[in-house]
Amino acid sequence: MLHRTALPLALLASTAAACDVGGVQAGAYTCGARTSYLLGTGVSADAAAAQICTEFAQCCCPASPCDVTNVDANGATCGDRIDWVVANLNKNEAEAAAQICGEFSQCCCEAATEAPVARPCDVSEVDANGAPCGARVEWVVVNLQKTEAQASAQVCAEFSQCCCSDVPQTEAPPTAAPPTPSPPTPSPPTPSPPTPSPPTPSPPTPSPPTPSPPTPSPPTPSPPTPSPLTPVPSTSTCDVTNVDANGATCGDRINWVVANLNKNEAEAAAQICGEFSQCCCVQTDGPVMTLGGQPLRGVCYGPVPIGSGFHSDEAARNGHFVTLGALDAPWMAKAGVNVIRTYAHISSAAVDVFAAHGIKTMMAVNPTASAAEITRVVNAVKGNDGVLAWSLGNEWNYNGLYRGYSHAQCVAAIASASALIRSLDARPIVTVYGEVPSAATVAALPDVDAWGLNVYRGESLYNIHAQFAQVSGKPMFIGEYGADSWNGNTNQEDHGVQAHAVEKMTQEIVAAGYANCAGGFVFEFADEWWKDGAGSVHEQNSGGNAPGCANYYPDGQCNEEYFGLADAHRNYAGCNEEAYVPAAQCSLKEAYYALRALYLNAP
Repeated sequence: MLHRTALPLALLASTAAACDVGGVQAGAYTCGARTSYLLGTGVSADAAAAQICTEFAQCCCPASPCDVTNVDANGATCGDRIDWVVANLNKNEAEAAAQICGEFSQCCCEAATEAPVARPCDVSEVDANGAPCGARVEWVVVNLQKTEAQASAQVCAEFSQCCCSDVPQTEAPPTAAPPTPSPPTPSPPTPSPPTPSPPTPSPPTPSPPTPSPPTPSPPTPSPPTPSPLTPVPSTSTCDVTNVDANGATCGDRINWVVANLNKNEAEAAAQICGEFSQCCCVQTDGPVMTLGGQPLRGVCYGPVPIGSGFHSDEAARNGHFVTLGALDAPWMAKAGVNVIRTYAHISSAAVDVFAAHGIKTMMAVNPTASAAEITRVVNAVKGNDGVLAWSLGNEWNYNGLYRGYSHAQCVAAIASASALIRSLDARPIVTVYGEVPSAATVAALPDVDAWGLNVYRGESLYNIHAQFAQVSGKPMFIGEYGADSWNGNTNQEDHGVQAHAVEKMTQEIVAAGYANCAGGFVFEFADEWWKDGAGSVHEQNSGGNAPGCANYYPDGQCNEEYFGLADAHRNYAGCNEEAYVPAAQCSLKEAYYALRALYLNAP
């Protein structure tokens, strides 16, 4: 890649030969990968390199000690003016550079200057869209397994205020934080070119047209740009079309994604919302599902005693809900929990155990069961006021409803079951999906009143409620979120790390203001010792497997047997109702108390 200057082409070529930035990280992709992507769209090598260089400073090869590429020359840069002369006046690069130098003295390269000398630069406390640069660099190092230099370069590429301008380009700016696993949305081009001033002795050099939009990064399954959650109020007339998003309007960014990345408008809006919180539009078609006007303050619940596995046997399962529920429900209520979410249907007697403590049940119903079985399950408990809603499937886009179904088969089964349940009972019907469904998937299930989203993106939910609002106007809730208490980085149990993640994500749900988000369910109330298939049900094992393990906080490991707010021993005799007690005396973990403080004090 060359910076265009008023230096001889031979010097430029020799400089470029000694410069290789192909492997340098630029956001989530290397400079080389970004250039290759543009080449695949038909852009020339020089144009691709120039465009990448304008977006990511670390992808630029210093042309020489003198670089006037981006110097302003009466409304257009020197580099753009040189390019225009080459393209329109049939001159080579050296001739064009000489002409522009004759017209604009600021575009002339004098004798070589000394290489810059590094001076102390500390931007760690500089704000970068709600988080300091230092925190952003640290997040990239911890979560994306990059060196500090790579993390600093990535954060610098996303937030210019996090770049050390007085440090040589070869050094990584000492900065950082919640990184952008997916690259930014390109800004669409500005239609009108700058107006050039007439030159003196030579033909006038018109200002070149506005540069093309930034490099579109290939779509990836990684989560959207992590940035601190911005509360978005509910509104019935939501229009962010003309809102500025880092130099381009939200509407222009959405249109660019539709036109260039083969996405529909809803998908494009969701992508832009994930990158620019000011482009999120939250509105609902109807009231958000609440409990007496209160949001869902829930926990996921599937009680299994030590030495046992998950029971598909209905009688055994109901027994566990009654006996273990009698121990757990009082402590749920003391923490402000008002609803549990089950993974299989339970009896009316089991529902009563929780209703006695003011806790409702979001009841799972198997959508792959026969119509007769679904009818039996619903009719058996629909007369119990403790049932809040019917829940069909759990992150079924990952597990195929545990039948190996295709996505289309899952949709068909849930559509059929929801229509049947609608004819049997008036309670809300929900389904729980892994991450954000497409607009087409939501539209295919008209009898589903609200969507639960299971979210494991690390220590944050990253604006997911607003992303869903771009897909559908229906209410949503967080079907699962949380972290386990085993820290694979230190190979020991770490209640503090779990408490931090649970507290942070719960705060984000509260901060969202329940505009379209009805609340959430922490996964889960108590540990289960059967979940690591390689271990024994008689001992607690680290390990296990689940969708999105690489995003699990803090170690990128699925320690499935450690997700409980309480351990599996259920020793509550030594517990303090308001303050954490060491594990030897009480089964409640620190995360329980972090959740309790938020559930009892949140609006």
